[in-house]
Amino acid sequence: MMPYRTPPKPNPPWNRALHQKWRLLDNQVTDYYNEASDNVKYLYALEKYCEPLYRCDPKSMQQYIPGLLYTVRMVFATSRYYNTTKQISTLLVKVTNQILNMCMEYLTNNGKKTIWNQDKLNFIEKAKVFTYINI
Repeated sequence: MMPYRTPPKPNPPWNRALHQKWRLLDNQVTDYYNEASDNVKYLYALEKYCEPLYRCDPKSMQQYIPGLLYTVRMVFATSRYYNTTKQISTLLVKVTNQILNMCMEYLTNNGKKTIWNQDKLNFIEKAKVFTYINI
């Protein structure tokens, strides 16, 4: 009985070029996967500080802002992919927009009233809360 030999692989020129394209594509997919995994890890770290921005009023939200900003700073300092000013600026814009949305909901009683049909003194007291939010 003859020993088993693998048949020789054909190696036409187009096969080599195709193989190089696939290797390049595989490397790109791997890089994107690593970037996504790294970003998810850091975004989960931010989640516990961002969650109160969706459920708290401005008075109780203030206590979470220092921790949120510290975590953003740590993400910027340690992340491989989230360490550019563009990425962090985008994140901070989203956080700021959520704070503004929550403040607007607070001022308008969750959209039930406008600033014009509320008691003026009550509205002024609500607005004073925002002077204590330090961002």
